[in-house]
Amino acid sequence: MLETKPPHDTFSLQLPPDDAHFIALRDLLTTHGYTEAAVCAHAGCETLYDFTLRQHARSGAVPIDRPLDVLVRLFMDSEAVENQHIDRFLGSEARTLFSSLGLLQADPLNANASVATVLLYPTVALWIVSDRTIAIRSSTSAPAGKLREDAVYPALTASVRVFLSTLPFTLSGDYLELCSGTGIAALMGAAGGASQALAVDITERSTRFAQFNARLNGLQNMTAVCGDLWEPVRGRTFNTIVAHPPYVPSAQPEYIYRDGGEDGEQITRAIIAGLHEHLAIGGVFHCTCIVSSRAGEPAPQRVRAMLGEHANAYDLIFLRNGSTRITEHFSKQIMSADAATSALATAQLKRFGELAIESVDFCTIVLRRHGKERRGFTFSSERSAHTDWPAVAWALRVGEAATDTKQFAAAVFNSRVRLSPGARLDLSYRVGGAGEEPWVAERGRIQVDAPFVSVVDVGTGDAMMLSRFDGTHTLQEHIVALKSEGLLPADVNDHDFAHSFAPLVLDGIVISDAFSG
Repeated sequence: MLETKPPHDTFSLQLPPDDAHFIALRDLLTTHGYTEAAVCAHAGCETLYDFTLRQHARSGAVPIDRPLDVLVRLFMDSEAVENQHIDRFLGSEARTLFSSLGLLQADPLNANASVATVLLYPTVALWIVSDRTIAIRSSTSAPAGKLREDAVYPALTASVRVFLSTLPFTLSGDYLELCSGTGIAALMGAAGGASQALAVDITERSTRFAQFNARLNGLQNMTAVCGDLWEPVRGRTFNTIVAHPPYVPSAQPEYIYRDGGEDGEQITRAIIAGLHEHLAIGGVFHCTCIVSSRAGEPAPQRVRAMLGEHANAYDLIFLRNGSTRITEHFSKQIMSADAATSALATAQLKRFGELAIESVDFCTIVLRRHGKERRGFTFSSERSAHTDWPAVAWALRVGEAATDTKQFAAAVFNSRVRLSPGARLDLSYRVGGAGEEPWVAERGRIQVDAPFVSVVDVGTGDAMMLSRFDGTHTLQEHIVALKSEGLLPADVNDHDFAHSFAPLVLDGIVISDAFSG
């Protein structure tokens, strides 16, 4: 945990007027191979999201015998390092450089050692600075402190991983990140080709950290400003707007970066309510948060309702990253927690009941302002490990095509089709009757995990038919062949068949070359 400090203490991070110090720091980190791959190899983890502090899982007499050891020990393990090791492996000027930028200070417990004031880590081809998650100990008996209320939380959490996995960071035009924290999304947008990227956060601390991160990465097309959501950008529009708002339900907010009001949706609703004023036509909004389903009103429907009178101006992709049934969730807390936590869980359960909340989805919302004379479509699915921004962009393109069902079916009819290579078939069987096999396949379920998780119930005959689709023939040609072999009734209308078949393309079960790539 972080040491307790007043919310508006003097900033440790320094922002010198010129970039000489940042250039020197980039050169140092590059020279000594401070990359995500190198850190993962050093720590024995697959990704930095799996990184565990040395004192928690990598303890033991691990020597410092190379530059990477020093950098990881200081800036990721948050441990003090002897000055002689820093000077030996990073060079005699490294300590002066770190200190001049506010990244390093003398260790209060050892006059011959130094300790980092922040975390500094390589991720998504950037270097990011955020607050420490362990206190700098001033004495051996000092208790661990609480997080600051305005802490800049690391961009290495599981929720950040989900947020970044589908982030539209390669879109051109102006890019806005709300509730920006470290500014990681705005940084990715700036690096990915945005004309200008802007990071907005309500705390001065996050704003300063985001400014530092922009200069650390040499991104001159990224700026950070302090303000409450839309207030700093009144009158401006953006091509891409992203947000990872605080969403933890809390009747008594304690941490700015975390708490999202009594139902966890307070900040998300405020963002979506102001979206139409700031998102350009054709623009995309991307947000990872929680949204609840209430009294027969599913979460995707509630998202569209948050848009108010502009609801039909937007296409919606709703990706579930996990769902929680409220009664089950709070019942476990009430039964297993201490008295104080149990009382809090009981109060939250009561309030959620008053709000008619049935379940909560941890989700990613993508809204596109389509600018067309049509109703917006809604695509709702479960995210998988294969779901990324290209998959979301594909769903937006195919979903829009599917709004004209006749033309969509015609496009599928004339395209080469193939069963997804990731498809899996599960069969259910019934006991065979007289003259039959002991078990007779009755129904089947086809599931794919890419681009999203989709499950479709099919008859066994339909499953066998789909296995023939290998991408070498059009759907029209398959229909002709199936009829000639007696596998499809001759009186089946070709275009009616295409119309009933087309949703398999939107589900990702079947790949059509008209909508691939």
